[in-house]
Amino acid sequence: MRPKEEGIGQQPVDQLQNTDNEIPAILSMVPWGHHIQIITNANSIEEALFYIQEVATHNWSRAVLTYHLESGLFQRRGKSYNNFKITLPQP
Repeated sequence: MRPKEEGIGQQPVDQLQNTDNEIPAILSMVPWGHHIQIITNANSIEEALFYIQEVATHNWSRAVLTYHLESGLFQRRGKSYNNFKITLPQP
């Protein structure tokens, strides 16, 4: 068996910082079918982890997850233009 080369062939779970050698709790909060959708559609580990976090936070169904994957929510998030700083009063 070959030793793992850094950055090659590593699973996203391997790249999470987890010192206990246990699966991070958030991964177990997302159904297996959702993981398959995310793995087949995400282009990066950051994108996959983003969708896993969103599914766990908002309890998305697989249909909602598929919609957000196909519409590119990860790429769009935080890129919309707004005038909030100008129009909203300071807290």
